[in-house]
Amino acid sequence: RPYVSTAISSGLSWEKVVCISPFIVVEKPKQNKFRANYGIKPKDKLILCVARMDPLKGQDRLLKALPKVIETIPNLKCVFIGNGSMTKEILKAQDKKQFDQELRELVKELKLDQHAIFTGHIPRDDLNQAYKTCDVVVLPSIQEGFGLAITEGMAFGKPVIGTATGGIMMQIWPGTNGYLVEPGNIEQLSGATQKILSNKTHGNRLGKLGKQIYERNYSLKRGVRDNIELYKEVSR
Repeated sequence: RPYVSTAISSGLSWEKVVCISPFIVVEKPKQNKFRANYGIKPKDKLILCVARMDPLKGQDRLLKALPKVIETIPNLKCVFIGNGSMTKEILKAQDKKQFDQELRELVKELKLDQHAIFTGHIPRDDLNQAYKTCDVVVLPSIQEGFGLAITEGMAFGKPVIGTATGGIMMQIWPGTNGYLVEPGNIEQLSGATQKILSNKTHGNRLGKLGKQIYERNYSLKRGVRDNIELYKEVSR
């Protein structure tokens, strides 16, 4: 794992290194109004991208991948959930404004006005509703730390697509719970998205296996168990 390799290369003895993956708790949404609130029809295919609005998150790449997908799946909506960066060091306010403008212009240029939806920040229950009702979760990051949106997508039993960078590579098992694509590779991104959205049975199978991977590797139960075992080990 990259985190372990970094620790060891920094001078920590390998026998002292233990990697406990992040774990999350997800709650069932209290309502089921997300599609209605954003004018998304029940039969529309829904792509969900949850990430701060930051060039490193690759929302522009996903937009560029959409026209190819729409050729075979015209009833497509792609929802981008997230605001600007939380830290000025990563993305200054002016840079955020510029990136937002670039995305809006790209939507017009690619004629995606009827397909792309930007929600900004939304309440947690609304986000849970989005995960529950979407058909696939996509995280097209150029660089990534862990990729929590992938974990959350799996927790809701959804197929996932992410770029081969950072912790995303730990979570996605290609062909099992989703697909990995090269960062910035628009053709691969559109192809993977088409493959999932064009075959509901295949998408459901990926989502079911992803749910199992989440339960085994990223659930609260797993996290508590691993931490208890670690504390027992260091207290001996």
